[in-house]
Amino acid sequence: MPNYEIKELGLGGILDHTIRLFKDHFLFVAAVVCIFLLPVTLLSGIGTVAYTQSVTVETEEGPVISPEAEGTLLLIQFLPLPVMWLLGLMAQGALCYGIAHRYVGNEISAGEAIRHTFRRLGSLISASILMFFGVMFGMILFILPGIYLAFAWYIMIPALMFENLPGPAGLGRSRRLMKGHKIKAFVLGLLLAIFPMFGGVAAALVPEPYLSSVIMSVATCLYTGLISTAVTVIYFSARCKAEHFDLELLAQALEGPGQTTQPVL
Repeated sequence: MPNYEIKELGLGGILDHTIRLFKDHFLFVAAVVCIFLLPVTLLSGIGTVAYTQSVTVETEEGPVISPEAEGTLLLIQFLPLPVMWLLGLMAQGALCYGIAHRYVGNEISAGEAIRHTFRRLGSLISASILMFFGVMFGMILFILPGIYLAFAWYIMIPALMFENLPGPAGLGRSRRLMKGHKIKAFVLGLLLAIFPMFGGVAAALVPEPYLSSVIMSVATCLYTGLISTAVTVIYFSARCKAEHFDLELLAQALEGPGQTTQPVL
């Protein structure tokens, strides 16, 4: 089990720890996204490709989708979104919980993380709905309040999963911890956005539309794992800054050799 230095981190440290955790625990990340996200993402992508090909007509300007089929295509694309949102939320919960425990030295399986996610599902859903409406309302108010709330609530999921908080309390917990970390989270998001861009370029270079869709689906799912890892690292960095979580872990380690107690929450 790799050892990680848990402390308040600068942007470079957060990026380094994110990449290390993602690489060291790639099989865990892949297992979670394959269970929750990959099947529905593949079905949606392949279904869209199949229908698009079936309704494409040749014209003098080249192949185009018939106007009568555009409405049905939009329906096919949007119908899976509620299911994908829920499965994506569950995947993020399991990823944050599992990565958090592995970060502090507790090896837990994908199955354990998934079972805990089902126990926390009500809090995840309620907090996510509140976050959505809060951010949307903030966007209506000249955009900046919405951006502020999005980053104030950035670490809501690991707070809910790792500390077993109720939904609204997770939002408040995230807002308090994110003081001094919002800019880091914003810049990190820009840096990590390179990953799906490469996935999109790779998919676009493949002439076979079904294979291209599969590549894009896999890249999207893995990006969810990468972002969840980054959010978890920021969560611990914020806790170390706000409440010296690193010193609590050190105190636990000094309680006695060979002890495997759970981290202080």
